[in-house]
Amino acid sequence: MSATITWKVGTMECYPQYQQEKDVVFTVHWDCLGSEEYSGSTYTGRVYGSNGVTYHSGSEFTPYEDLTQEQVLSWVWDSMGQDQKQNIEDSVQTQINNAINPPVVILPLPWSSPMVTSQPQSLSVTTGSLATFTVTIIGKPTPTYQWFKDSVAISGATTNEYTIQSVTESDYGSYVVTATNTNGTVSSNTATLSPLNPIPAPPTPTPV
Repeated sequence: MSATITWKVGTMECYPQYQQEKDVVFTVHWDCLGSEEYSGSTYTGRVYGSNGVTYHSGSEFTPYEDLTQEQVLSWVWDSMGQDQKQNIEDSVQTQINNAINPPVVILPLPWSSPMVTSQPQSLSVTTGSLATFTVTIIGKPTPTYQWFKDSVAISGATTNEYTIQSVTESDYGSYVVTATNTNGTVSSNTATLSPLNPIPAPPTPTPV
């Protein structure tokens, strides 16, 4: 597919007096337009912007009233360079291509039951340490959570994370989280919290 690309000058900003010349153009606002016929329909694209142009004293000066669009556009293209000009025209073509063949996206179903995408991991920590279990569960509508320890619901543990600020011996055990929405319930794998035995200190040397 190839669009017809047209460049146009929108407006020009001028100095009323500059280096002995009148109405000297210093900024050009332009439009790059594209049009393409496809299956009986017309698709269009547009990129617009502005570029500064410089008049150098001693160079040939064209009075404002004698300027042509072709001449002014040549200033713009010289200012931006061929690579930028091509990138702008490619962007217009991309807009048209996307209008003709819109990108396809896959959205989650608005009625999906909960599904675990990241399971909680087992932990081994010493008493007094912090322990955090985390799970990632998706679903529509957004599911609610409930954590369990040894099959007993933990009061207030109703987010995708469960943190124990300072582990005691009574915290060691098995943890599971369930997630529920109007379309179903899912349970995570079991994660265990077990004691981590500290590395014993080396024996004290016996005096000889």
